[in-house]
Amino acid sequence: MNILMTIVQATDLDRSLDFYSALGMEEIPGTRGPNWVELAVGDARVALHRTEPGELLSTDGRVVLGFVAESLEEILEAASNRGVEPATAIFDEAYGRSVRFEDPDGLVVFVDEHDAEFHPQSISNT
Repeated sequence: MNILMTIVQATDLDRSLDFYSALGMEEIPGTRGPNWVELAVGDARVALHRTEPGELLSTDGRVVLGFVAESLEEILEAASNRGVEPATAIFDEAYGRSVRFEDPDGLVVFVDEHDAEFHPQSISNT
């Protein structure tokens, strides 16, 4: 195995693609089909899989996506420019700062900014 891919169920593929693109993910050329599209986020992939609302595999809130960014302000500005607003304001955590979004189907998505003092090897500090 050589690719880690998180699969996100989406009841509206285009709306979900707009949401995740607003957070800075980029569609991987050649991966889009009528029920599937893959997005690049660093070296990882997020795949959006179109699913009918009554067929969602998990709606119990056990999965949360988390990403690390260099600047939360840049993420917020880019998202806002595309009509995506966060579910919370930026808030402090023991490891730095965080902001929470919810995708169009209610999946919680955290974007963190790590403080180099606490995470010297963090993705955002390389």
